[in-house]
Amino acid sequence: MIESGGKVNLPKAVATQSESRGTTVTLTPKREVFVNQKLVSEEALEKTLQEALSRSADKTVILRGDRDVLLGDTVKVMSIIKRAGASEIAIAAEAERKAR
Repeated sequence: MIESGGKVNLPKAVATQSESRGTTVTLTPKREVFVNQKLVSEEALEKTLQEALSRSADKTVILRGDRDVLLGDTVKVMSIIKRAGASEIAIAAEAERKAR
């Protein structure tokens, strides 16, 4: 289980895969950004991520974004994640439940 910090409604996806490793970045509809449950400003995001990634052998960042977060905000945060040294970015989503 991944602890995220802010409350988000994850987007739905047809196929999902469980990821419990890496550093977590959460984007909320209120434009708040959390790194491993710690609220950070956009200005401090890159430095905070660099510090978190330096403490972990796994350089994967799991991005949890509310379905109401704007695409432009998501892309901006993704570019900061890559600049901070992430080897890959995993997008968190909930599995779609099929109607019975």
